[in-house]
Amino acid sequence: MPIEESNNKMEWTCASFPDEKHKPFIYDFIKFNNNRINLHIIDKKYWDKLRNKIGDPHAGTAAIFDLLRYDIKELYITGITFYQVEGEKHSFYYDGYHNKKRWVKGTKHDCFKSFDYFIKILKKDKRIKCDFMIERLLKDV
Repeated sequence: MPIEESNNKMEWTCASFPDEKHKPFIYDFIKFNNNRINLHIIDKKYWDKLRNKIGDPHAGTAAIFDLLRYDIKELYITGITFYQVEGEKHSFYYDGYHNKKRWVKGTKHDCFKSFDYFIKILKKDKRIKCDFMIERLLKDV
């Protein structure tokens, strides 16, 4: 979506990967954005600690754990499965949603570590509210 169209629909965007590899993209966005949309960049020290716990996080996973660092009343999580869905075991969000585990194989992201860490945080943090899909996944653990 062009920034001009998103100005009234989006208050913030987040740079989920503050590492050296992604810095050029962040700088390009800052220049292109020209302060039209608020930009939050995950704290590098926090991101490094998170990487030590779960490996390289996916963007959504990083955003969830980053948001929980702040004084928010509630965080409702929807549209994410931590790539734990396979086959016919669970229904999907919509037809064709993640119908293969191709994203898990050959990736540097450890989806299972991320999900296990999420479960640990979920048990301690009462601000987290989950949609039906995550609730189904939690029944299996």
